[in-house]
Amino acid sequence: MAETVPSLPAKPLRQPPSVVYLTLGEVEQNLRLSRSKVYDLIAHEGLPTRRFGRAVRVPLAELQDWLARRPADTSPAVAAPWTARRGPDRAGTRRR
Repeated sequence: MAETVPSLPAKPLRQPPSVVYLTLGEVEQNLRLSRSKVYDLIAHEGLPTRRFGRAVRVPLAELQDWLARRPADTSPAVAAPWTARRGPDRAGTRRR
């Protein structure tokens, strides 16, 4: 008499959701920022990245979430030091 082995129910294979990764150059182009500014955002403001060996990539979905969480820049523009008003003691005077 042959024993029958119960078969396992077939589970559908779950495929991982497709994740889109951007290169830092693509982030620069899409955000219209310089390379140094993108590196500054990574180092100081928490721009999400993933490393694959030496390659650095930014997950698109996390970038969109990160941008949505950032507050809008409502601060007034800061005057450059050479255009700032001078105090009353130096107003209108020049060094010769």
